[in-house]
Amino acid sequence: MDSLRPIRVTAQLHEGLVAIAVEDSGCGMSAEAQRDALTLFATSKPHGTGFGLPLAVKIIESEHGGRLSIESAKGRGTIIRIVIPPSGQVSVA
Repeated sequence: MDSLRPIRVTAQLHEGLVAIAVEDSGCGMSAEAQRDALTLFATSKPHGTGFGLPLAVKIIESEHGGRLSIESAKGRGTIIRIVIPPSGQVSVA
């Protein structure tokens, strides 16, 4: 069994928005893999469907008026950042 690597989750209020970060210390992703992760039906998993992260982006943007971004480097891990307005302050563009 592989040794477990911790995942760090933080949340803070920043400039009137809720900023959530989920950070791992895994193998990281190339720039191409980061683009593919946000592309519908693109997957690197043998039995994946490729709609998990694109669906999350759609929900965060459409339903919550926020945004999701990926920051990653090969060999250094990945940070997923979600920024949304506090509850009750969603604006639909």
